[in-house]
Parts: sequence; C-alpha cells; structure tokens
Amino acid sequence: MLNEERNKLFLQQAHCSITLRDLEERNVYLKMKLARVLANNLERDQLAFLEAFQNRFLKHDGQITLLKHEVNELYMMINDLRDTNQLNAVAILREGIYNRINRTQLEFENLNADFSNYLVHQFPGI
Repeated sequence: MLNEERNKLFLQQAHCSITLRDLEERNVYLKMKLARVLANNLERDQLAFLEAFQNRFLKHDGQITLLKHEVNELYMMINDLRDTNQLNAVAILREGIYNRINRTQLEFENLNADFSNYLVHQFPGI
C-alpha cells in the first residue's frame, strides 16, 4: 500500500514540476515581448506602465522559484517515506503546494491578460 501511495505522489510531484516549468516558460515569453516593446522610443508614462509589468514578471519569477524548491522538498519527503504517519504529512504538504501552484497560475493568467490588453491598446503592431 505504501509503495502504491508513493508512486501516486511521485506522479503528482512530477505534474507539479511540469506545471511550474510551463509557467516559467510562459513568463519568459512575456518578458521577451516586454523587451521588444522597450526597444522602441517610448514616452515616460509608457515606461512607468512597462516597469510595473516588469516588476510583476519578476515577482512571478520569485513565486515560481519558491514553488520549485517546495516541489523538490516534496520529492525528497516522498523518497524518504517509511510509514503512513509520514504519508499524511506528505499529503498535507502536497495539498498546500497544489493550492499555491493554482493561485500562481491564476495570478499569471491575470498578468498575461493585463499585459496583452495593454499591448493591444498601446502598441497594436507588437
């Protein structure tokens, strides 16, 4: 039974890693779009908005990095599972990580929508 649960947890941990990698790649893509916009001659008020987006991208990077560390910690805990008491502790940690990943995904979707809308209205050619 413990081995079956461990295997399920490893699969869930792998799913978390893949989700975080996807979020990281999507954030890099938005930062590249921002870099293309910044390559143009911009007015001061536009720079202020773009700086705010850049700060949000950096915050998102930080959240992803922290979550990646938590997922690695989860992997180590799964690997060290010895009994059902530890299994319960790992399940609680996994649930917390899932919740934080879901919240980070939602925040990213909002950031993506905000940035895309800003670009469409301010820089229609990009």
